[in-house]
Amino acid sequence: MRALSGMLTKQRGFFIQNLVPREGQKEAFSATMAFISQFSVNCKTSGLLLSGGAGSGKTMLAAAISNAVIDAAVIKEADAVEAGECGM
Repeated sequence: MRALSGMLTKQRGFFIQNLVPREGQKEAFSATMAFISQFSVNCKTSGLLLSGGAGSGKTMLAAAISNAVIDAAVIKEADAVEAGECGM
């Protein structure tokens, strides 16, 4: 799924658990963690707006969110297949 995501190859390796927020990024990092933990593959999820200057980490956070969502979808799909359900 990551290959189909449109992310650059290096961005496919950005995972939230590997990121260490710098000073000034902690609020965005906390909001990102909350968004990921509350995300549901099949239910509506409110959006998350990332803003900041060049080099502030917006793209890295967006890639980490995308990777977390992809992982959640893959796990949910695998669970559905294992349970004999018809996918997501």
